[in-house]
Amino acid sequence: MVTAWLRTRAHIVYLTVLILVTSGGAYWLGFHNAATVTQLCMATNDLRHRQILLWQYVIASIPAPALIIYVEHVFAAQVCRPRSGP
Repeated sequence: MVTAWLRTRAHIVYLTVLILVTSGGAYWLGFHNAATVTQLCMATNDLRHRQILLWQYVIASIPAPALIIYVEHVFAAQVCRPRSGP
């Protein structure tokens, strides 16, 4: 009786197990390979710092202090702190 039921519904059992295994694997990988918000913020700040250096190099030949101040304002670093709450 059990084998007859299993034969008729084997595809349903197979798909259910496949979904549970892949969902569990994705959940596990999500927590073991995830970067924190603070790490992502710090990486973004590093890239913004590099952009400022590039723009300063590009516009160094043109004396435009207002443009340099504007570029530093646009690419200003964000405050990186862990989030508290939802």
